[in-house]
Amino acid sequence: KKSLRMADRPARKQSAGSIGPAKRKKPGTEYNIWYHKTPGKDYRGPTEPATSRVHLNRDEGWTKGEKAGSSTVCLHFARGACNKGAECQYLHRLPDEKIAARCPLTNDIFGRDRHRDNKSDMGGVGSFEKPSQTLYVGGLPGYSKEAEDAVRREFGEFGKLERVYYLKDKGCCFVRYKLRACAEFAKEAMIGQHLTLGNNPRKASAKKMGKKKVERRGAVAATTGTLNIRWAHDDPNPRTVRMEANRRRSQLEAKLTQHIRQQVRVQAPQHAAGIHVAPNHVPPSHPAFPPNVQPNLASAYPDTSSQYPGVPSQQPSSQYPNTSSQYPN
Repeated sequence: KKSLRMADRPARKQSAGSIGPAKRKKPGTEYNIWYHKTPGKDYRGPTEPATSRVHLNRDEGWTKGEKAGSSTVCLHFARGACNKGAECQYLHRLPDEKIAARCPLTNDIFGRDRHRDNKSDMGGVGSFEKPSQTLYVGGLPGYSKEAEDAVRREFGEFGKLERVYYLKDKGCCFVRYKLRACAEFAKEAMIGQHLTLGNNPRKASAKKMGKKKVERRGAVAATTGTLNIRWAHDDPNPRTVRMEANRRRSQLEAKLTQHIRQQVRVQAPQHAAGIHVAPNHVPPSHPAFPPNVQPNLASAYPDTSSQYPGVPSQQPSSQYPNTSSQYPN
């Protein structure tokens, strides 16, 4: 029902003004396009609160880019600040498995180039040598059931979650998605946002409450601080390492199976036309010889010397001695 509704309606304009705030200038005069870094220490300013947020239920819809067959999602749509709506040349929808399959390894779902290594602060686009499916989420309160439920609810809106690991004493958690494309979308959609704790977060109104904490449990609860979202480092847990190795092996097997099926589909029209292309097939002009029969190499190749006048015709058999007599039977 959701997909049909989204296909029937045009994408909504999320913003009427200019798109996004100006970016901070980083120190250094040179830029390394391979490592996505500038000389010197990276600037790590405070995470600024986001000025907009995407709402998939009302913002998703068809665009010119979707009708043109684009597989790139609009970055400003993910941030809730696209001012083009249906006129946008990119997709205004949450990436699914079909869109993720068309996304190359060297680019993210927004079409930006990924790099060999992550930035020193684990921000940016990410590395094409890493899975890039796990997000580090900072700026959270101490562990509570409400906080974990809020993380699962609001991050689960952007794709299927494989695992949420909340560090009880650190005020942060790790969120792992099934698809890399969903992790990239969630990173841009949730950075600088706030989580609303409670059983009914849609009716929360911090302005009316005037406080971040509410004594009465179950109505409207606190809102967290500004979320700091970055890519997570590799998990050294042996169990996680084994799971990751099995996952990569399964992906490789799936890719190989898909490639073999594509080759079979390509060869199917040739079989229908009477062309036999089986791997063990022997062409009719060169029949297979029985084990005890020695082939006549002179008759296997045509005599092309007759095409050149003045060159005596010579069969290949006269150039090579017959050594078959050395081996009885």
